[in-house]
Amino acid sequence: MNNVIRRTILLVTFILVGSLAMTVAATGTATKPPLRIYIFTKVATPGALLPPDQQPRQDSVTDLKKRLVSHTELLVEAPSADQADLTLEVLRRDLKNGENVRTPTFDPHPDGSSATGTNVVAVLLKATRNESATHIVGAGPTWLYAADDVLTGVERWGKKNYDTLVRKEEKK
Repeated sequence: MNNVIRRTILLVTFILVGSLAMTVAATGTATKPPLRIYIFTKVATPGALLPPDQQPRQDSVTDLKKRLVSHTELLVEAPSADQADLTLEVLRRDLKNGENVRTPTFDPHPDGSSATGTNVVAVLLKATRNESATHIVGAGPTWLYAADDVLTGVERWGKKNYDTLVRKEEKK
């Protein structure tokens, strides 16, 4: 009987230690700091005529910032470009009527039919610590969906390039 109790205690101990080790390992991977991202679009020179695409691009900046709250595991908003690991410049905001728009995360019509009235946001993503950059296009049935699609692409790129993007804190 004592042998059965010892084996049971030993088995429970192994299970508890294994669970604790898995918890510590999982917590260790989640401690990476998020990438700081600054979202903007170029604005017209004060006093100059406002380009017709200025307000739609500015609306996309607002949409991207709204949707950023659902991507906080890897991304947080930076207050300025100087404090960012990444800059995200909105280049274009279009409504693609009758075109089949496909992006890495959004495929409106897998059967190949056209996507009428698809909202498209195009951005230029740049790393502030090195020379890397990429264009990302997001699409969706609404502007917020397109913004979310852009941020999903940013997350994928950020995860792939994380070690070269994050700012190393200066040691004191």
